[in-house]
Amino acid sequence: MSFMDKSVRILVADKQPIVIHALTDLLEEDSKVTIVGKTFVPNEVPELVTISSPHILITDLWFDDQLSGMASIETLRVRYPGLKVILFTAENSPDIVRQAHRTRLEGFVLKTDKLEEIKIAIQQVVNGHFYYSPRLISSLFTSTQSAGPSLDQLTPKEQSVLRQYARGMMPKEFASDLNIKPSTAETHLRNIKQTLGFRNTVELLRWAWQQGF
Repeated sequence: MSFMDKSVRILVADKQPIVIHALTDLLEEDSKVTIVGKTFVPNEVPELVTISSPHILITDLWFDDQLSGMASIETLRVRYPGLKVILFTAENSPDIVRQAHRTRLEGFVLKTDKLEEIKIAIQQVVNGHFYYSPRLISSLFTSTQSAGPSLDQLTPKEQSVLRQYARGMMPKEFASDLNIKPSTAETHLRNIKQTLGFRNTVELLRWAWQQGF
């Protein structure tokens, strides 16, 4: 059974061949996922993006010998503005995560997470959302005692919708469980974001994870 509701083309880049093999074996189980390229040679990435036209690049942080870290990814994103990037790395320093968030990098999954986490990230990113590992969010963006949004602002139904969404499920998947239409679930999510005063999905998910969802 597919974990995707639409086809996606993926390029995998990592300096560790074993990581590439693990990701390829996992993702190619899904008929809607096509691995259009894979490389453990850093300077091959731009050419492969040009040749294979992937929707998503899954890469570790250090894939360019000339530029360091996030600078490499930012340069690639400027050159290919339609490319979405999921960072798959063991590097979880607060500075790196903040920089990824600031530059609106679509996904960030730790290599120490369960491998299935990458499926959730792909699904979210393909559908126009952001996805950062819950362990990253909970350690980086801890809540303070200052005033902020409250669960009391949401109806029980909205809380149920947000709980399912924070667990990585899309509206199309959890709508039937809540006895609502997918379009109604989407409306709930928009209303939740507006009610709580969040500007984007990253902020909403970050807050939801802080609430223990």
